[in-house]
Amino acid sequence: MAISISNEDRTVMGDRVVVFATVTIGTYATGGVAIAASDFSGLNQIDFIQCSAPSIDDQAINSVVYVRSTGKLMVIDAAGAQEGNATNLGSTTMDIIVFGK
Repeated sequence: MAISISNEDRTVMGDRVVVFATVTIGTYATGGVAIAASDFSGLNQIDFIQCSAPSIDDQAINSVVYVRSTGKLMVIDAAGAQEGNATNLGSTTMDIIVFGK
């Protein structure tokens, strides 16, 4: 399952577009979950994504990071390792800030 994006709001700062949104991850895949500029209205490229601490019910997740080279959100578990393949993270949501053009 791809990520689900909701509560999207955007503003302009200089020559950049800044998008504030809530993300639900769904089922995790090894290497991360793809996220693209086309997932957001009016965005053509992603420069950086800042992820808040995830809101979870039963998963031991430490953080979520954006890996620009792959265009994916990578979930890091409480032990500091990448979350396992096919882990159901459907109840995992977080707020993100996307900087781009």
